[in-house]
Amino acid sequence: VMKMLENDLKILRYAAVMESPNPEDKNRKFIISYSLAKDEMQIYEPHQRNAGIIEGKFLEYSQVRKPGSSVDNPEYYTPADFAIGATIEVFSRKFKIADLRSVRTEVP
Repeated sequence: VMKMLENDLKILRYAAVMESPNPEDKNRKFIISYSLAKDEMQIYEPHQRNAGIIEGKFLEYSQVRKPGSSVDNPEYYTPADFAIGATIEVFSRKFKIADLRSVRTEVP
């Protein structure tokens, strides 16, 4: 409860790129938002002109298990996993953290 009160509305935002062998995915850029209060993340693909890809939400805010963690003892991503240059995997898609965009407080 204290964690939620101290970090209420605090969001870490990262710029990320999709790592994929498919050439059409090579330049896809994403924003990964991480809620410090709930330990949940969201992945959003912003609009890119003439990209030919439908942008929008890739992942709604939710806790994401790390690959290889068991269902009985799940291990979830934490802020420590989001170092610049680190790779996270969500639904078999890999995202490389390129930059910390902001640490912000969202206004409801």
